[in-house]
Amino acid sequence: MTFSLIQTYAVSESSVKILHDVLTDIKNYPPVCNTFTRNGFQSYNVISRIPNVVLQELCDKSQEYLNLVVKNCTYYESYIDYLHLIHYNTGGWQEGHTHNSLEDYSFILYLNNSDGDTVIYEGKNTVRITPECGKIVFFSSNYFHESSVCFNEKKVAVGSLRFRQKIWKSRQ
Repeated sequence: MTFSLIQTYAVSESSVKILHDVLTDIKNYPPVCNTFTRNGFQSYNVISRIPNVVLQELCDKSQEYLNLVVKNCTYYESYIDYLHLIHYNTGGWQEGHTHNSLEDYSFILYLNNSDGDTVIYEGKNTVRITPECGKIVFFSSNYFHESSVCFNEKKVAVGSLRFRQKIWKSRQ
């Protein structure tokens, strides 16, 4: 069996609810233009609007992922560079794209149960992920990915992970 850079984890109901509520609130603001989101609303970077408790949980999950995919990970830490919220209307989808020049790894957190699978191409393998509330999927930012058309509204948080070397301080 081959190791996959596509990994899923679970996020707490309370964090999902907070993100869902922020999405409901920000839909009153203009959406970001020139995105790959079709027939839906995509927010600007909302990281400053997210409570620390939610960001900490997402960082903890990303660190678990980092521990799995990076050798000598004790020398690195992950951080979230941006976080967008997306609400796909019925018939909405995400055009295929990568983030390889923007980030190290990407993630998608599903905020409701829906259809419109996420499709990630990992080399010769095609991985389909069905949206389930609270599921977060991490993957390499250079993997081409897209979503199928959803016939039910779908809500997600998408984000960018960056890794940096830990700074060790002297005990002096």
